[in-house]
Amino acid sequence: MKYLNLQVLTDLFYKLSIIKFPEETAWVPKQLSEHKLFKDYPHDKLQKVFKDYGLDDFRTKIDSKILKASSFNSVYSVMQTNILESNFPLTSLIKLYAKVYGNQSGKIEDDRIVYIRNVSSIQALFYNILDVMKKNNSATLKLPTSIRTEDKRLKYDAGASIIKVYNDINSKLNKVQKEFGKGLLQTSIVMPSIETSDAFSALSNAQYNFELVFSTNLMDLVGISDRGISSCQSLHDEATQCTRITQMNQQLIGTILSRYIGVVYITSGKNESDRGEQMIYRALVRQVASLETDDPAIYVDQIYPAPNDEIDQIMKRELQKHSKIPVISSGNPMTKSPGERYYVPDEENIPEEQESYRDPGVGYTREQLLRMKTSPDFKKRAIAAEKLPIDDIMDMIHDSSGDIRDAVIDRLAREKGYSSMDIYKLQDPGWDDEGVN
Repeated sequence: MKYLNLQVLTDLFYKLSIIKFPEETAWVPKQLSEHKLFKDYPHDKLQKVFKDYGLDDFRTKIDSKILKASSFNSVYSVMQTNILESNFPLTSLIKLYAKVYGNQSGKIEDDRIVYIRNVSSIQALFYNILDVMKKNNSATLKLPTSIRTEDKRLKYDAGASIIKVYNDINSKLNKVQKEFGKGLLQTSIVMPSIETSDAFSALSNAQYNFELVFSTNLMDLVGISDRGISSCQSLHDEATQCTRITQMNQQLIGTILSRYIGVVYITSGKNESDRGEQMIYRALVRQVASLETDDPAIYVDQIYPAPNDEIDQIMKRELQKHSKIPVISSGNPMTKSPGERYYVPDEENIPEEQESYRDPGVGYTREQLLRMKTSPDFKKRAIAAEKLPIDDIMDMIHDSSGDIRDAVIDRLAREKGYSSMDIYKLQDPGWDDEGVN
């Protein structure tokens, strides 16, 4: 009888404390809303640590002019990313064609090689122009200067729409793939559409008045990748029009339930498919701790839909106004990241497969991070990403890992101008010029 009473009380406790999804989240698949972790959650609303540091949920207006300029930079960045991902397999195709169709002197005679090389060359020129536009905060969709290949067969004039330039280069890539790459390309060289990208959508919406929102609200955490921004954490698949839990997006459960995670986003207030207000830019916000001192900090994760230094600064500035502890960020993942000096506290109640997805640069639990920092792969990436000063890596040229030696050699050649001879001497102090064949 006592057991029955205890069971009744336990059932009542969980019935009262279970996380309930509001009507506004009716679009969320039951696989998520009725997941065991939500049913077993011992509170009736999400418990987060941010209030302990003075960081309550808030919203504030931001300057739309700054946002618009940043939105242009995001479009430039997405174009650059797409160019890089396309150009790598394209370069491999050029090497293959040159080997088969080039003559022994190395002179290129085959028109196919010339065409493919020109497409690759114009891609590179366009990439460099986008880099200049980004550094200058150009805030325009017009090409500032003309670009053309050496033989002048491919060219785009100053004032041309960069959207049209991008699309025209893409049509040429499509031709290369269909006519020359059949059976030779392992991956597609065609770039994704820029007009349908989240970054272009953000630019198109940049005419509205904007607010920055920090939230630990259930609805906002559920919708981080379904309210204007898509990612591997999206619940809704636009291609299949299915809303479901997958092996990858199940990590959204950990993002929602973690005591250490909130979200910061920028919105115009416009509703996105009845799922809540549209997120034009967003980043997860994590409470982390210093690897050296265990002091807490607020960490702004990678910006979506694309890395953006200006948006990163806006988010950090507004969060710092409310936070009693330092606010740091991953910054641009292509540059140095302070996040690797911090770790995310462990939560035993969240299984590993449902732990929040973490972008590169975000710390792991203390034990994982310390273990990772001793691995050859971590050292190699740290050297290559220039997170270690050049003078601190000199001795690593003797490392037993060939990958690490290669990364060091590359840095020495680029930053100190070391020749092959200089590097040989570093590797073997007894080596002299006469020993070289």
